[in-house]
Amino acid sequence: MVRWILGFCLVIGGCTLADSNKPSTLRPTDVALDPAASTPLVDAPTRAATSTGCVSRLDCVLPSAPANLPDLARFAATKSPDVLAAQAKVAQAQFSVDAARHAFYPTPYASANSAQDGESRLTIGLDQPISTGGRLRAELTIAQARKNASDIQLAVAQHQSAENLIQAYGSWMAATLRSQAWERGLKTQDRIVAIIARRVEAGVSSASDLVLAKSRRDSVYSESLTAQSDRAAALAKLSQTTGISLDEAKLAQNLAPEKPIRSSLQDTLAKANHSSPYLQLADAEIAAAQAGKASARSAFFPDVVLSMEHDKFADGRTDNRVSLGLKTKFGAGLASGSQVGIANAAVMVAERQKQSTERGIVEQVESTYALMTTSKQRLDALSTIANASKEVAASTQRQFETGVKTWQELMSTAREVASNEANLAEVQATYVGASWKLSLLIEGVDSL
Repeated sequence: MVRWILGFCLVIGGCTLADSNKPSTLRPTDVALDPAASTPLVDAPTRAATSTGCVSRLDCVLPSAPANLPDLARFAATKSPDVLAAQAKVAQAQFSVDAARHAFYPTPYASANSAQDGESRLTIGLDQPISTGGRLRAELTIAQARKNASDIQLAVAQHQSAENLIQAYGSWMAATLRSQAWERGLKTQDRIVAIIARRVEAGVSSASDLVLAKSRRDSVYSESLTAQSDRAAALAKLSQTTGISLDEAKLAQNLAPEKPIRSSLQDTLAKANHSSPYLQLADAEIAAAQAGKASARSAFFPDVVLSMEHDKFADGRTDNRVSLGLKTKFGAGLASGSQVGIANAAVMVAERQKQSTERGIVEQVESTYALMTTSKQRLDALSTIANASKEVAASTQRQFETGVKTWQELMSTAREVASNEANLAEVQATYVGASWKLSLLIEGVDSL
């Protein structure tokens, strides 16, 4: 009897499956259950990377201690908690696809009953769906669409992690360059204070001059302390973004240059729309919502199920039954119609969300492009100002040594040099960060 049941399972499971509004047939080769045919949890390059000890392809090119912006961005796009969570969701979605495929195959069941009259029986059986009004196919399509959305969500998580890293790096770079500028200014102020102290000892200047010189030096020292505090806070944020301890000395030796962007704004927008994982995710959500409509409509059609049961009674008697049954899925009241309305509304919501995403991308690209362009213009202007202030400071130094300029003028020009360099550092970091962010928007994580 067991062999007969197994034969029934193979014949029915391999010949009649439910998939559309009309009964259809499906061979075992049409439903991929073997590991080679089903969708893999990871792609081949990732499996190859894993076999060599790397979690992903990016890991294989990352140094043990990232010390520049590209390596830091790739590290964040691979190791951040959001990315790892997205990878787990991809695996979860793949299991959902596998479960939806298994729904096409027979469902075995068993039950045991014991009556008061002493008649006991054991029942084993199989239920094979013949037609479900397209429900099983729709559920498989939904699972596959959600799997696709999970894959794209992983790309979105990598994009967001890289973007957060670039922003944190820009803040650290600005604080670092600003701190270096004020440290150089402080050394100049200390040198001038030492000159005033010698003049006081020689009786050339009064003691009040030294007090005033030290107060001006302390003003620059206060700016230097503020810059150092900002630098430490920015480094802490950068470390938290990557999740590892960073060697600031190596980072400072490998400051990122700007990322050349030569395309026009319109071309940049076109590239961003083409490569944006956010738009790809919106399209995947629309596809999943549309598959939900087919699933909702399937409720208007009955399930046609072929059942086979084998009973074995306590006295040794057996009974075999084969039946073809219909089962409706209308739900309470007009629930089926409401479910169709919900599915239609879900598609509309997904389409509106895509429109919102498109506007957000345009806004982000235009604002970043404008920031990069104006920063470049400001950088050129501030470079000229900084160089001019250095020339003025050098001239004032020479005139001070000849007695033409006073020490107050010397300290003022020195402070102006430090202030201009600090402003230049801020704009330089802004320009570098904007160029890298724009490159990420139009070319993706692979461009880093």
